[in-house]
Amino acid sequence: ITDTLEVFPCPEKNDQGEYQVHFLVHGLSHMPSSSADRAVRLEPDEPLLAMRDFQNPKDPDAILLRTAERVKRDMYLIGYCPRYLREDFVQLLKWNVSPNITVERVNPPPAPVQFRVLCKSVMRWPEKFRPFSTEEYEPLVPMVATTARISLPPRHYRP
Repeated sequence: ITDTLEVFPCPEKNDQGEYQVHFLVHGLSHMPSSSADRAVRLEPDEPLLAMRDFQNPKDPDAILLRTAERVKRDMYLIGYCPRYLREDFVQLLKWNVSPNITVERVNPPPAPVQFRVLCKSVMRWPEKFRPFSTEEYEPLVPMVATTARISLPPRHYRP
């Protein structure tokens, strides 16, 4: 068992001025076993399509990822975009910016399922767009002035 803590950078513009971000697919363990089997067979640069999961009882704004096969019976649900990217993706989708999501790498078993599929998303960066700018990304603790001086009494004070 590994930690589920994930550290991620704030997205920045790439050299072409686009929104580019790498992420691990989430929720693969909640998909049917056929999805996990298909995930292992994904190829680098294979496209994945994003769709809103409006009927998701836990998160109606969830962004579900599926394979891009043209025949519906050959299509597989692979998992979800991470929740930390959801607000940005939803905002960009509202601005009619479509994500271009491709598989970057697949880590086959014995890699834990939460580290199985690494993706890259590239999309247009609208002029007024600011990543991680919604309330969800506000600090949990108000910022404290860094110039404040804090002095603590010694643990074992002996005069």
